[in-house]
Amino acid sequence: MEPGHSPKELVLSGTVVAGGMAKGNARLFFNTNIHAPLAAVRGVRGKKAGWLQIEAAMQRQLESLDCRIRQGGFCEDSAATAMLETYRVFLLDPVLHASLQEELRRNGDKAPEAIQTTCRKLIGNFEQIASGQIQPKALLIADLGKMLLDALDESPETVLSPLSENHVLVADHLFVSDVVALHRIRPAAIVVQHGHPASHGLILARELEIPILCQVRDITRLVRPDVPLVVDADQSCVILHPACTLLPSVPLPGHSPAATGSPPFQSLEIDGIPVRVMADTGSPAASVRARDAGADGIGLLRMESLYMQAESAPDRDEILRRLPEILEPMAGRPAYVRLLDAGGDKPLSYLKDSLGGSTMTGYRGIRLLAAHPELLKSQLQALLKLSRRYDLHILVPMVTVAEEMRTVRTTLEAEARREGIPPPPLGAMVETPSAALLIDRIWKWSDFVRIGSNDLTQYTLAASRASPLAEGYFQPTHPSVLKLVGMVCRSEEAGLIGLCGSLAGREDMVPQLLGLGLREFTVPPRSVRAIKRAVAEYCAE
Repeated sequence: MEPGHSPKELVLSGTVVAGGMAKGNARLFFNTNIHAPLAAVRGVRGKKAGWLQIEAAMQRQLESLDCRIRQGGFCEDSAATAMLETYRVFLLDPVLHASLQEELRRNGDKAPEAIQTTCRKLIGNFEQIASGQIQPKALLIADLGKMLLDALDESPETVLSPLSENHVLVADHLFVSDVVALHRIRPAAIVVQHGHPASHGLILARELEIPILCQVRDITRLVRPDVPLVVDADQSCVILHPACTLLPSVPLPGHSPAATGSPPFQSLEIDGIPVRVMADTGSPAASVRARDAGADGIGLLRMESLYMQAESAPDRDEILRRLPEILEPMAGRPAYVRLLDAGGDKPLSYLKDSLGGSTMTGYRGIRLLAAHPELLKSQLQALLKLSRRYDLHILVPMVTVAEEMRTVRTTLEAEARREGIPPPPLGAMVETPSAALLIDRIWKWSDFVRIGSNDLTQYTLAASRASPLAEGYFQPTHPSVLKLVGMVCRSEEAGLIGLCGSLAGREDMVPQLLGLGLREFTVPPRSVRAIKRAVAEYCAE
């Protein structure tokens, strides 16, 4: 660049993870590479035996994760709680412990070397894909290795420490452990070169409620520290060296349009059928935000947060104590409570048969509950009692065949007769192609249905939302997914069918989804106003 000339404005496109607009100076962050030379590993303080050092490091990380699970942080989204619990389960894995101890015996009791070598071997068990990226479990192991190496050093500082709300974090990858650190150091926005909007780290990052983009090609090469950036996630772009005339219109952190007061929307209808925009909540704070945003109800209340935070499965009384804290801010409006969806990528440490699943195979949701009827009954008993105080609807997760709904219906009605309480409405989560194709049979046992777009997408396209392999394949707007959505909408009265997941939060898809027959959208509280606005614009045409 010639002296006296300003840098040229450059616009890069990306994929939206969380909407909004923000400005700040760039802070570059490159994730620790578990394959880096051993000389790059920081020194370990003290002279403890290798295994004692590793045990202490694991304990520090477990305490850190448990603190965030139990005391807030990202617990407002139970999916986030599930991710943190997955990390906790892996840290306690006896296979990992045995591998580390064997490596210590081989290398002369050197803890950092044992962690690196063990992680390298475990990562090597997972086949690399053509782009050089590795599969989800390998990425998780790399993150765990990084966490343990950081904990060995016992340093409170991290490479994220220089961040402030005036910075835009620019990273190559973003792991779950990085986002946990960001809870304390919240930047104005995040831009990630790789990843996918439905990867674990970026799902967790959404809870920061700041603009986030991923899949921004070459961003770490093109950006230098402290260069000014504008992140316009609503337009799927980041602007390097933005023109000065653009900057005054960019909201400061914490002053996004969604955070400011706006007039409430009038009731929305299409052909006499109400169109509702509901909120996805998992904590009292999220329910308050949903109420303040004008949500028409709780469209998805996940039960996982009650179970992921526990040492053992909560009983009926514990559920009765905890759920009203989430329901009360939205009292008087309908609330759809989903039964426990554990297993697969959401294991429970005290439920051993939930630990070995995969995000792309089926031992989770209603299948796991059917194998543990005591878990199913305790939830139904609690929800029956709460239905006297709240307008409750019960959702059954991961339904694939009508017989699963019949099982839950039979159990619910038996418990209702025993308690002398009319059973609340019962509905199926349509998250698999099988459920969509057999929807007419599922209706026999269902009062309503909800389409879960994230799982429906990954099962339809054989593209795990957490896998780098899925980049380019995980497309909630793919014609095959939309065709299944249309099949479900045509099966019964539109007013009984709703949509959850990332597709429901796509403002640009609202007209097409309404055209298919959907009349209910469940989105995070921060997206309620935007989707209501999109529905109102459609109705006004």
